[in-house]
Amino acid sequence: MLTTSQHPALKSSPFSPAHVAVNYDFRLPADQRRAGGDFCVCDRQSDGTLWSVLGDVSAKGKRGLVLARSLVAAFHLASVFARHPSTMLRQLNAAMLSFVTRHKYEEYFATALVCCFRPQEGYVEYASAGSEPPMIASRAGVWTQCLTGDIVLGVETDANYKDVIVPFGPGSTMVAFTDGVSESKVAPGRENEVGSVNVARAVDDSVLRFGSPTARKILAYVDALNAARYEDDATLFVASAVA
Repeated sequence: MLTTSQHPALKSSPFSPAHVAVNYDFRLPADQRRAGGDFCVCDRQSDGTLWSVLGDVSAKGKRGLVLARSLVAAFHLASVFARHPSTMLRQLNAAMLSFVTRHKYEEYFATALVCCFRPQEGYVEYASAGSEPPMIASRAGVWTQCLTGDIVLGVETDANYKDVIVPFGPGSTMVAFTDGVSESKVAPGRENEVGSVNVARAVDDSVLRFGSPTARKILAYVDALNAARYEDDATLFVASAVA
């Protein structure tokens, strides 16, 4: 079991926020046949923790919607018992493999970022299954792109995932997004992707103009870059520690 005292970056952390406030926003693709793959849900538990998952299923249309809903159902069940995000991802991977095998959807996979916010301890613990790297800022406003990279869901039966813990006290914010945001094309030529650099600029713009980032304001900035045209589902999630 990983505790706060076992992580050197957290030993001197005085953070004890009252709660974590979350919001998200999304955009549908211009081609409606490609809609249906993204999902974003949260569960608050009686011990004060907040669990979240942001994911993207490779299937689109009806199959994508069905697969996404099956993973959301598995998340709600697992969040009651899971101790760490890596455990949650292993359970989601098992659920994905079972579903695609039973329904002969073996060609599909899913990415997912699972976070467990522990406000009383002042940190967030997360694990990734091939998701876009989230960004985290402290009260000082310095944004850091976090590490991700473990295998996607639905490919290997014995997939393992690593937990990463980061201080998350009052004034801290996490921004996470699916690849539909970063891989949308910049207008008018649509030759280059928006990319994570422009997502980071969108976050900074939201902070400078409005005082704090929100999913709606960040995606509005991205809309200005890609003329509000997305090739895939695009979902963006923001979590902030509130004193």
